[in-house]
Amino acid sequence: NDAGQLQPVVMRNLGNNDRGVPSFSSIPRDRLVGYYAAAPLADFDRDGRMDCFMAAWFKWDETPSILFRNVTEGGNWLSVRVKGAGRWNTMGIGAVVRVYEPGRAGDYKGLIQRHDIVVGAGYASGEEALAHVGLARRTEVDVEIRWGGETRVLPRQSVNRMLTVDWKQE
Repeated sequence: NDAGQLQPVVMRNLGNNDRGVPSFSSIPRDRLVGYYAAAPLADFDRDGRMDCFMAAWFKWDETPSILFRNVTEGGNWLSVRVKGAGRWNTMGIGAVVRVYEPGRAGDYKGLIQRHDIVVGAGYASGEEALAHVGLARRTEVDVEIRWGGETRVLPRQSVNRMLTVDWKQE
């Protein structure tokens, strides 16, 4: 900014053209200071709101890495961690988590969100091995987890917490 403080660049989505390709507002190239790797999103402070970490790319660059804490008013949420048993894949990588309206597990019309647990997503970045779901005003949800050929349904789960599911192959 004019005071010399680093500020994030935010581009406005201007909508799609007639072929469905999105366009964005221009960035102020004359003011760009550094180059950052892809920014992983995670709930770094465990308050239910997704934060953004921008890692400085070049060691010689004077630009620092920056954590943007999300301080907006958020709604309800649920984070689901699948904990594998044994020595291999203890982070539940490959599990598919689906969150439904309460009492509607398995009914696609009641589906709120699907999240695949992965750690390598995007270029030069990754994500935490969990499913984080924004739930607006919902206070209860059904959770369905599919992993390793097995499906488990956890009905009527309370929100605003980390749900850890210990998974032992049966």
